[in-house]
Amino acid sequence: MNKKYKTSKLVTWVLFSVVFALLPFLVNYLLGISRGEKITLELLFGGGEILLASITLCGIALGELFEVASSPAATPPALTKFIGLCSLLIIIISSLYYANVSFGGIDLKRDIVATVSLWLFIFSVITSSCCIFITENVTTTENKEN
Repeated sequence: MNKKYKTSKLVTWVLFSVVFALLPFLVNYLLGISRGEKITLELLFGGGEILLASITLCGIALGELFEVASSPAATPPALTKFIGLCSLLIIIISSLYYANVSFGGIDLKRDIVATVSLWLFIFSVITSSCCIFITENVTTTENKEN
């Protein structure tokens, strides 16, 4: 039952966090198709808005990780710290990159912005899901002890 609960929390997190974060891009895709526009990655992700989703996903997951990081059940602590550091690094890089992209007056290659933004989003989903898995593992371990 505990393993089912872990999977359930991770699946719930993916559905309510990741999928909802991507909904505006789905709407843009549908609007573009209905207007007869050629849909490209640059059109969907070239503005860097997906970086905001990356920041949000990592921020929420990192907050949950901080809640359980000091718990004796948070094992291995080195892995917990590494995943937390990776999440923090993605938040910093995504924030700085979005600040650069959103700053007016400079010509950017939207294909590069789209590629970098998507890679940061992929890494944010990976590290955030690791954070969620670790927090659920700690919660399950603490519940077994009680």
